[in-house]
Amino acid sequence: ALEDCGGSSKRKQEMHSQPPRRCIICFDNTHAGESVCCGADGAHALCDGCFVQHADTLEQYRITGSAGRVPCPATGCSRVFDASSIAEAYVRTRESVRLERYLERVLPNAAPPTVQAADAETEWRAQTLANELLGKLSIRCPQCDIVVDPNPDGCRALRCAHCGCYFCWVCFFQEITDQRLHLHVHREHGDLYLAQRHVDAAHRFWRRRVVRDFVLGIDEPLREAVVHHARAALAAPELQDPQLPRVAA
Repeated sequence: ALEDCGGSSKRKQEMHSQPPRRCIICFDNTHAGESVCCGADGAHALCDGCFVQHADTLEQYRITGSAGRVPCPATGCSRVFDASSIAEAYVRTRESVRLERYLERVLPNAAPPTVQAADAETEWRAQTLANELLGKLSIRCPQCDIVVDPNPDGCRALRCAHCGCYFCWVCFFQEITDQRLHLHVHREHGDLYLAQRHVDAAHRFWRRRVVRDFVLGIDEPLREAVVHHARAALAAPELQDPQLPRVAA
């Protein structure tokens, strides 16, 4: 059973006396006892509700690639939330079923062994680039770059709830009006409600291209170390690319 980790009323008053943080997903103000941050500086805060939703909808290859931890959804951030922050957020929201589901996804994923790098700087660069690559595989709004719901329902012509951008869920093409976007989806993909299997196929192609372009853009001496760090995620069948060496988990 889950118990409230909020503490006594005195502790709550102390937490609310601190400057509020702004959740990077819903943009609501939140406090230390009801949010998590990916680093001690508190730069990227998520309220407990948004964090749990982010963790629940996170693709399995990103969970695996982060050794079972939750990567930060902020653009360009390669940090992950530590295990205690993850557990506390689930406990505070009293989401026992969702916590159990998360643990089922995480427990089989052991942390990958350390790459035998020439020095600590090379090791750090390799891990940073590997995290950056995994971050690029999340589907984001093509205009504001915020992470979007990976499984939207209904029409494939979408509007970003954050910046108002109109874009195609199949190929991420942007349009200036809702009407023009619907015309694009119908003309290019044949159906405003294109079957999910076709959408999944388009997204697999897109992710393979992202992986190929990113890995081939890394200097040869560092490339192997980066692939090693990200190998658990890159070994997923949907990310295998004939132009790159096959990656084994």
